[in-house]
Amino acid sequence: MDGAQIEMPKYESPKVVHALKIESIKFTGAGFARIVPENKDYGTFSTDFFFASKFKGTTTDLGYFVVYSDGYQTWKSNADFENTHKKIND
Repeated sequence: MDGAQIEMPKYESPKVVHALKIESIKFTGAGFARIVPENKDYGTFSTDFFFASKFKGTTTDLGYFVVYSDGYQTWKSNADFENTHKKIND
């Protein structure tokens, strides 16, 4: 991720993950995406190659960009993420 300046917030459910709520997203071809996080403490960044195939968002639910401890990147809807994850205060 080329725009990350500080560690993303941590959340826990069955596993601890890092996540950012998506404000806007642009697909750049070949499975990549550029994400603008809602939290302005974080810059725009590029996802891994397969992220676009995992994204199932809509214009009203861009959801969350989620990264697991092994680096796996995925997408979660707002409701799914917010109902199953609790923010960890470091």
